[in-house]
Amino acid sequence: EKGVWYRIVAPTGKMTVSACTRITNFQTKLTLFQGNSCNQLSCVAINNGRSCGGDSFITWEASEAVGYYLLVQGAGAEEKGNFELALGVDNDICQTAIFLVPSNSSPVMGSTNLATIDKIGE
Repeated sequence: EKGVWYRIVAPTGKMTVSACTRITNFQTKLTLFQGNSCNQLSCVAINNGRSCGGDSFITWEASEAVGYYLLVQGAGAEEKGNFELALGVDNDICQTAIFLVPSNSSPVMGSTNLATIDKIGE
């Protein structure tokens, strides 16, 4: 099957990669691997377009010391098209705040769905 590879540099914590965007126009399959080189990868998770109306997402517990690789493919042999990926860190702890780096090409996305109560100044 044809596909596009990405290398993910992740901090430690809960991560989500998603093809559930307005740009994605075909049923995607995401496969997440871990390893330090392409010839020594092990599968972490697969989502074969069963969520978000045919597009895929994967949530996993990442470790900063681990290399991650993502393979984006069509869910079926003939599936192909344009896609957009969103990569996010689920983080609601001030001490481990996520660094934002100015960029003209990457939107910042997040969710407060699983956030806990913040005690600022305590």
